[in-house]
Amino acid sequence: MTFFKNRRAWLEVLLFILVSALAYLPNVFQFTFHRDDWYYIYDGIVLGPRAFLEMFENLRPLRGPLFAGLFALFGPNPLPYHLLLFAWRVLGGFGMFWLLRLLWPGQRQGAYWAALLFTIYPGFLWWVGGFEYQPMVLSLGFQVFSIAFMLKAILSENRKHKTYWTVASILSSWIYLGLVEYSIGMEFFRVLCAYVIVSRGISRPDPSTLLRASLKRISLSIRVSIPALFGPILFLVWRMFFFENVRKAADVGLQLGRVSDAPLTLFLWIVRLLQSAAKTLIMAWTVPLHQRFNIGTTSDIAIGWLIAGALAALVILADRFLFREAVADEGRGRWDALVIGVLGLLGGLVPIVAANRSVSFEQFSHYTLPASIAATVCLFGLWNFLSERSLRTVMVVALAVSAGLTHFNLSVQTAAEARTLSQFWHQVAWRAPQIQPGVTLVVDYPGVMYAESSDLVWGPANIIYYPQARPEVPVRVPIAAARMESGLRKDILGGETTTQNYIIINVFRFDYENLLVMSQPSAASCVHVMDSRWPSFGAYEDPTIIAIAGKSKVENIIPADTSPVLPENLFGPEPEHDWCYYYERADLARQQTDWEEVVRLGKEASEAGYVPSDPLEWIPFLQAHLIFSDDDAIMEIAAKLKENEAYKESKSYYKLQICDALIAIDTAGYPLTVKTALLAAALFCDSSDYE
Repeated sequence: MTFFKNRRAWLEVLLFILVSALAYLPNVFQFTFHRDDWYYIYDGIVLGPRAFLEMFENLRPLRGPLFAGLFALFGPNPLPYHLLLFAWRVLGGFGMFWLLRLLWPGQRQGAYWAALLFTIYPGFLWWVGGFEYQPMVLSLGFQVFSIAFMLKAILSENRKHKTYWTVASILSSWIYLGLVEYSIGMEFFRVLCAYVIVSRGISRPDPSTLLRASLKRISLSIRVSIPALFGPILFLVWRMFFFENVRKAADVGLQLGRVSDAPLTLFLWIVRLLQSAAKTLIMAWTVPLHQRFNIGTTSDIAIGWLIAGALAALVILADRFLFREAVADEGRGRWDALVIGVLGLLGGLVPIVAANRSVSFEQFSHYTLPASIAATVCLFGLWNFLSERSLRTVMVVALAVSAGLTHFNLSVQTAAEARTLSQFWHQVAWRAPQIQPGVTLVVDYPGVMYAESSDLVWGPANIIYYPQARPEVPVRVPIAAARMESGLRKDILGGETTTQNYIIINVFRFDYENLLVMSQPSAASCVHVMDSRWPSFGAYEDPTIIAIAGKSKVENIIPADTSPVLPENLFGPEPEHDWCYYYERADLARQQTDWEEVVRLGKEASEAGYVPSDPLEWIPFLQAHLIFSDDDAIMEIAAKLKENEAYKESKSYYKLQICDALIAIDTAGYPLTVKTALLAAALFCDSSDYE
């Protein structure tokens, strides 16, 4: 045991990092940029670091230099950002441990476990966005340290040291608020922490004088907090009266004015506040895990549970060997922790609710971050309420396992999405050597529902096809992408054209008369570029794609001898030239009516032993053989189709799709022999099976 005692601090640090790494890092090397990250990276590529200064000048000015500095260091390389975000998270966790130790010096073990749970807190799900969410995680760390610096100033008896700590607290508050202004609600929690300090050593007053004594301590708490509060107050004055804000959701006066406009708003705020508090404190440990409980392959699930087991084992071993001493019973401390935790949680969420937003694990999980400090203090208080050591261990194990599984399953989902995007855009590059500027893309990824987050369509597309430096601001983005939302069909069928200034420095023109529709119906399919002359749809095609495929203009693809080379750091290495390579090149040849090239590519794929999983991908080759009256080749493909599992399961559906495509060849004016046309009709247009 002497070994553990002498090296306890280092072992605690090692355990802290190891547990955090098990939660966050197992799949991080498979990540690329995620969702909204793509528009940041595109702007960085075409404008350089100055893009971020322009982007945030009238939003959150401190973010601009942060993003500019990071992009200047790492450029469009995702891994450093993900590792840096992890580092900020761990450093913030160490800060939380220090803060709890300052508040309750006799509770080292409880402070350690609470700080560790704070670090792997599962309510924040956007940590997979390694670029965009740098400011949020960094701000959280500065917020924790700012409060800790204030407590050091209060506790310090040396005037010079008190000044140093106060200045550090003010400066760090400017940084965290400059990065995330809505976290100002946690300044109420700052005063509550001061209340714990000024109440230390004071015996519980007589009930008859309880109110007077409490008011006196509250007054003293505010008084000792005022020097540190100078920073947030100055920031708030600057933000409200001097800063020219262009983001309405962050306009304090505008949001507060809604209360007088509609008294019902106040009631809705209260409801949302309580809902958001419940999500941040309680549901964060259950709902995200439930939503992603069995994501991934059997191997992924097994690895997730192995990680969960490792986390449980580490907590149990640490409790057995690192924290053997008895925990002091601080009845008042646990009540203080619970009360200031709940009050701080509500205070931290007020600015978010006042901006007519609320915590949502699907879209707005980053709103949990500031209030997670207070939620952690609640957990610390609850841990202290458990009298049995075994119950405390069970609590930490259960929460650590929940967080670990949540983050692992999320990372599996994110890594799978990265692979999907990589494979999709490599196939698009094979199919489309160049895409005309001014086009509006409609894209359906397999298994990736992105709704309004069309950044992960137009971002990759413009990085691939238009990565050249741009001098002008705002940037007129050459390729737009439609959002996969409910109103899309109406806009497209109505031929709408709209312009949008997006995130200050990007201008889009959505021309729904000039579409290019691309779909990958399943992970087993290749990318299908819809051609209005002969569109075909997989058995599980998205209904929106089916409705608008006839509007897709394949002429927006410019043929060329070479395909663009995708940046490997963003899209990974080029995949093997398997069936999808030959299909995409054949589809490009079909666009150019180079039917000889379609036949050549089909023969080359056959000789290499490649066949499609999706029956529709035989269509370009069937059309070519129909034109050249190659009956034997048509019958050979028909025989292969009989062996295709998808075709056997939905034969009538696929025969109808193939039949329509073959009829379209005749409609397009290609001369067909009667014999070959009758053969094709017998094979694919009659209800009888080919024998």
